[in-house]
Amino acid sequence: MNDGHRRRPGWAPFLEPGRRVVMRYAIDRTASPHGESMTDALGTILEVDENSVEVMTKRGAVRVPRTLVVAAKPVPPPPQRRQGTVESHPGQGHDLSGNGGKDAGQADVAAQ
Repeated sequence: MNDGHRRRPGWAPFLEPGRRVVMRYAIDRTASPHGESMTDALGTILEVDENSVEVMTKRGAVRVPRTLVVAAKPVPPPPQRRQGTVESHPGQGHDLSGNGGKDAGQADVAAQ
């Protein structure tokens, strides 16, 4: 099979600084904790040169040699996190204390 006409993933045109991507690349199976031969880098590209692509992931910067890239694609920005926590509405079953939202002192006074 002749794959000469296909682009190699490590040289995809969208691999440019500032772009959010996911790249699957080969790793040393003997050095990986569970014997994996591939891993992914998901994040924003910091730097690109002739030999590698550096991606800032949640765990820090990862420099991936272009020759080890098996697949790559651009991805959308991460979903926005909601502000705050789950809202609590009095009288709607969110109080798990069993005293109607009153602190212990108030519950004792109301019981008398």
